[in-house]
Amino acid sequence: MYEIRKDGGVIALTEAPDYIRRHPDGFWLLCGEDEAEGVAVGGTPMLLSQIILVKRDTGTFLQENQAASAIAFVTLAENGSIDGVTAGEHAELFSPWEYPVAYTAGQIRERSGKLYLVMVVMRGTDDRAREVEAIAQDMHLGKPLMRSRKPVPGRR
Repeated sequence: MYEIRKDGGVIALTEAPDYIRRHPDGFWLLCGEDEAEGVAVGGTPMLLSQIILVKRDTGTFLQENQAASAIAFVTLAENGSIDGVTAGEHAELFSPWEYPVAYTAGQIRERSGKLYLVMVVMRGTDDRAREVEAIAQDMHLGKPLMRSRKPVPGRR
């Protein structure tokens, strides 16, 4: 696989570049790499002096793109742009829940094939615990994990 780069960015990907050279009458002809003056990118001639051809290993390229896509998916899910059902269909993309880690609100972690959203580091009443549980169920995230069901003294 080849990346065709221009002005610092990738403008095209191809399995094999279409090498071209200019005919004396002014039009472009396909040719071999050894006599090429440029490559055709989507039907547009690009001079070799204006572009960079980068040969890439297809497997490595695909792995890099899959990793970047997974990171983007998790980020979108944690920002609320992807719903809980869709996120749950791709639970394998999320980092596993680990103990003891101080997670922050909004992070999503996987445990035994299920996703868990860190909603709040909560100290409150039983009513607040039920409220958080109802929100999680509305988002199709399952029942929240609670370390303690005891309310903080003095709060009701």
